[in-house]
Amino acid sequence: MPQRVTKPQAAALLGVSSSTINRMIQRGDLPIEKVPHGSRYRVWVLINEKSPGKLSEGSGGSSSDQSDIVELTTLRERVRSLEELADHHGEQLKESELRYQQVLQQLESSQQRIESLTQESPAPDAGDNSIARRIWGPFRKRRR
Repeated sequence: MPQRVTKPQAAALLGVSSSTINRMIQRGDLPIEKVPHGSRYRVWVLINEKSPGKLSEGSGGSSSDQSDIVELTTLRERVRSLEELADHHGEQLKESELRYQQVLQQLESSQQRIESLTQESPAPDAGDNSIARRIWGPFRKRRR
């Protein structure tokens, strides 16, 4: 005899999310029982008592076929989530590569600018103190 469980309990027993249980109910993969509860209905998911991982016979197929469907659905959900994760990481990698190329271009242009500046104005000779005098002249101590 099938065991009546709530949707969260069914999700825990089958190892899937609650949204997967809802999708399976909508597709008819999981047998349910609706019981009036006030102005609404309480929905029970029917699970085979002998092996919680397998579905009850009430859904029209053998329990082995139904458990295969549940397992396939679970695997599809996992594959879909992994594909989404891989796509997300791929986009992040592309953005990082683009930023890396931009930084390399900035570095190269900075290096070229430094080289052009050092070639345009050679460094003053060590014996030429005129620059030092002009810069530090007003700040020197005056001799009395």
